[in-house]
Amino acid sequence: MGVIVPEFRNAFFPDVITGIQNILIPKGYQVLIMQSNENAETELSNVKTLYNNMVDGLIISFSAETQKVTYYKKLLEEKFPIIQFNRIIDKLQSAKVVLDDHAWAFMPTEHLILQGYKNIVHFMGPKFLSFSLARAKGFKDAMIKHNLFVSDEQIIETEGVDMEHGKATMRKLIENKQVPEAIFAVYDPIALGAMLVMKANNIKIPDDVGIVGFSDSHLSEVIKPS
Repeated sequence: MGVIVPEFRNAFFPDVITGIQNILIPKGYQVLIMQSNENAETELSNVKTLYNNMVDGLIISFSAETQKVTYYKKLLEEKFPIIQFNRIIDKLQSAKVVLDDHAWAFMPTEHLILQGYKNIVHFMGPKFLSFSLARAKGFKDAMIKHNLFVSDEQIIETEGVDMEHGKATMRKLIENKQVPEAIFAVYDPIALGAMLVMKANNIKIPDDVGIVGFSDSHLSEVIKPS
């Protein structure tokens, strides 16, 4: 069985791989693992390599760049099994394993609101990733529930989902003197990147700015505040 993940820096994907191996290996499957490094071309090359090596199927979480699915549709037409997880592409009609991204974005946003924050911004992932849209909607719905206005400026689309994109987005807010009371980040690495920039600019967390990420990264346990 072939498994492709976008990166190994966040503990989420190694944890998923461990779970996959725990199920498949006792059933007699070998698990071939590759990573795309958040690059669509590398990802496609990985898929072709696995397919040409006659794996029984593919379990994949797509890169932040992936938009074209022509090759994947061809594989599905050939009855090649594909299971998408975590980062899915809705227009690709295959089996999917996903979180309720809306609900799990709604709750941390509401948590920030209940702590007294009102000027909250959302660092949203790229719009072509379905979880980005679902988490953005969860953010909006929590704000609306508590009668808080959501402007276009409060939802900031990042160009990717790694720590560097979190840093870049936070730097822009500081440079434009638009630092909010709180931030809900679509993904933990983005939150961690934002935190590093805030600390470098003497912005205290959570005294000056509250921040919540998404994915329960192990890194969050060693960052202060966690």
